[in-house]
Amino acid sequence: MKNRFAVCLPVAVTICLALTACGAGGSGQPQPSSSLPTVTSEATTSSVPQGTLPASKLNWAGFFASDHANPNVGYQLLASGVLSETPDNVDAVITTWLKAHPHAYVVPVIDYGAAPDGSRVLWAWIVDGDQYLNHELVRQGICVADTMRRPDDSLQLAVTQGQYDAFVQPLAGLEASAKQHRLGIWK
Repeated sequence: MKNRFAVCLPVAVTICLALTACGAGGSGQPQPSSSLPTVTSEATTSSVPQGTLPASKLNWAGFFASDHANPNVGYQLLASGVLSETPDNVDAVITTWLKAHPHAYVVPVIDYGAAPDGSRVLWAWIVDGDQYLNHELVRQGICVADTMRRPDDSLQLAVTQGQYDAFVQPLAGLEASAKQHRLGIWK
């Protein structure tokens, strides 16, 4: 059974801010921008890059996450787009991936800016070595590849252009494979 709903970026931002408010929820590797939220060294492990936020510290609710230590910041796994159908197993896919990648950490990619109440929403990658939770969502047909691309070239990236280009490069192939195998939204 599929949930049928549309999530546009403004709605996603509102949902993410609501989740945040209520608390629901290596070389060449992307590193967080110093101007975006990070955690102190005591909250990290030796396998998680120093100064990054471990993904395991977040409270997940679908594509959105919040952090009790920084309640004014919400994280979302989708950069943009509309989801007309979302498989029921979104939470299971995210939970399974996070359990298999206990050293995954948050890499803020775009800060969508402050809301009137001062809260912020960030598009983030969840990374463990060369593995991305964001890619897994496309690979399993949870969302289309376009939801993982910067919605507007004028939005400043918190990662390098090269890191962004390397992230988006496999998306078309991941989506094609999900379609071919009739996974998720491609059933």
